[in-house]
Amino acid sequence: MYHVQYFGDGYETGWVYSSSTLKFEGNKAFKQHTKDMLMFAKKFEKSSLETLYKIPSHWTTALNIAIQEGEMSLQLCPSARLLKYGLTTEHKQDFCENLKIEIDNESLCVKDRQSIEKRKTSDDNNLHSGTKYKKSKITKGQIPEPLWEQTIQEVKEEKSGKFI
Repeated sequence: MYHVQYFGDGYETGWVYSSSTLKFEGNKAFKQHTKDMLMFAKKFEKSSLETLYKIPSHWTTALNIAIQEGEMSLQLCPSARLLKYGLTTEHKQDFCENLKIEIDNESLCVKDRQSIEKRKTSDDNNLHSGTKYKKSKITKGQIPEPLWEQTIQEVKEEKSGKFI
């Protein structure tokens, strides 16, 4: 299985079986591939292949945007593609260590504070979701002194095995 990032307007990722993937070499190559598949298919396979390669009308706009982005990314070298589209995750322990270093005393509006709080799960009554990875990184100056103290306390309690 592959974890893929879909091109298009919104940021979307998903897991896809390797048998369901096709190397993208441009829209013309894809159309040629579909023609070849239909031409060499047996009679009883043609109808299933036609439905497989048929694109629903409500997907055409999103597909055209994705094709444009895909063709633009074909022109980039692999390292430039990785820089533009790559996503990294930090291990939670590394995140907590980096948090201590990067936090200072500047103010934080309520909206920003809400966006960095961890999600609650249905079986949790605390602020920790128990996730292993955190995808966002807090930059310098995003947390005020009172929240800084609370965060440091949470990190200490987490290391000792206790949760709020």
